[in-house]
Amino acid sequence: MNDIRKRGTAPVTDQYPILDARCPLVRLTVNRKHTVDLSVDNYLGYAKSSWLKSVAHCDSSQLIRKFLVSFRFWVHTNELLKNDEKQRSHFNAYILNLLCVTYLQLCNYIPPLQRAEKGVIVNGWRIDFVVADVDLSCLTFDKLFKDPLEWSHNVSMLVSEKCIGAMRRKMMFALSRMKIVPDSFLAMLQEAYGTDAETKSSLDCVLKINVGDYQANQCMDAVNYIFVNILAFSPAVEPFEKRSRLDSTLNELSRIYLAKQRTWEGRRQKRRQIMREYPAVSNDSLALEEAVTQQISQISEGTSLCFKTYMKQKAAEYFLEFVLISGSPVEFNSLIHFLQHFIPAHLSKLLSSFDVPME
Repeated sequence: MNDIRKRGTAPVTDQYPILDARCPLVRLTVNRKHTVDLSVDNYLGYAKSSWLKSVAHCDSSQLIRKFLVSFRFWVHTNELLKNDEKQRSHFNAYILNLLCVTYLQLCNYIPPLQRAEKGVIVNGWRIDFVVADVDLSCLTFDKLFKDPLEWSHNVSMLVSEKCIGAMRRKMMFALSRMKIVPDSFLAMLQEAYGTDAETKSSLDCVLKINVGDYQANQCMDAVNYIFVNILAFSPAVEPFEKRSRLDSTLNELSRIYLAKQRTWEGRRQKRRQIMREYPAVSNDSLALEEAVTQQISQISEGTSLCFKTYMKQKAAEYFLEFVLISGSPVEFNSLIHFLQHFIPAHLSKLLSSFDVPME
């Protein structure tokens, strides 16, 4: 490689050995931006690469290959391939492919590893394999990933807990975006950085609600009760704005809230516990939810999530829009996913307490 660099026969700009690798490994930089690992006598690594290649091409519909590429693209978009404070403690292409293949095997989309008639042993491991052809043209994948088995030669054992936690958080964000915009790969890839007007579209959510014949201000009061009295959010003061006319085609009311604790997390388990200990409270759903919030507030970690809620009326339909002002986009999307089910479940009962329906 030194001769190649000196003669300039290849655009190799840098090279250095990986001293803590399991086998002799040299890392090259090509065209000053592409990193290539070159190993010597690494029969085990060659067998792994050959097996993954065979799996990727065993599907006549090419769906497996698209699945692997899409997952890799999602990981790149979320910057999960960056090095952290420890060498070789991050995700790499092999680990990502192994995660996908293991998921396909666990769900019986492809068969488990099958051996050839004649066994081949390298470093104590059998590396012969046979990959059967499959056709997944009519298959729709579930949104689920599972960890592979960790053998001694599996580099996924070296991934740090920090990187695993980062991937888990990114997956939660992607899943929440997909629930807002179903069947959209672009929604999975949206980055939620910045909170100015240009990036607001990736940090907001619109929820259509059925309110019958009630007025917009009554709906807003009901939502305010859910946020303040049930979920223990704090109302925040916003600059004075001229109130929009309610007789136009598109009207809106708005309020700002600050969530200081994650009272939307872990509610199901607490709700069941309270119902067992205090059966009488089960008859009042609102009182039950308030009791759940009180218990969660005692153990929940603090946070700082500020968002704006719009009550919009278009013709005879009402829409709730939530816009993140400050705080974690991951927490915001987790909250939105919770509100999509929580608000419709309790809004009707709150609205029924109003005595003045719209004529």
